[in-house]
Amino acid sequence: MPASSCITAENRHAKEAQSATDFSNYITGASISAAQHTTSSLKTPRDHETHRRRKQTNRLVATIHNIKDVEWLHSLNEEIAWIQADPIHEISNQLRQRNQTGIETSELHIVAHGSNGEVKLGNTLLTKHYLEESSELLQGWKLEAIYLWSCEAGRNTELIETLGVITGADVFASRSEISREHPNLLSITGKEASLEELIGIARLN
Repeated sequence: MPASSCITAENRHAKEAQSATDFSNYITGASISAAQHTTSSLKTPRDHETHRRRKQTNRLVATIHNIKDVEWLHSLNEEIAWIQADPIHEISNQLRQRNQTGIETSELHIVAHGSNGEVKLGNTLLTKHYLEESSELLQGWKLEAIYLWSCEAGRNTELIETLGVITGADVFASRSEISREHPNLLSITGKEASLEELIGIARLN
């Protein structure tokens, strides 16, 4: 399957509102007392919307304008860094600008084409050597997590481990093609993330 058709989430331009009645995050088991259950159920729709927007603010998405089969990118609420030249330099500039305006960024989502461990963002092939040459900039990112939405990127363990060591971030990647049927990433610390968390279940379906 060509790398250009790896991510196949359907394009939806209408924004999907998060359900105001979803209180599952506040229910941790049958042993929760009635008082705790009552307190959690008093959360208002505004509380949920504020949490969702805060989560989006903490994310930065990096990709290129001419990437194919991921039209849903244009309907995301997150700020997008549209890469035109050197990815690390442009992402670094974007993170610095956000920091100067008081926006704390904890997550970086890189959407790029990939195949058999090779990840290409624009005209730049992400390699261990490329990362090491830019280590000073990468160390300044100060991120908690980096998500590589790139098919089969997880097969390049050298790249994933190098990115994690230099940035200090938990790096998520997939060893398979990323699609509706295979939307999950696995981090170097064993955590899991789904494409649904980034684009929403409606666009994923």
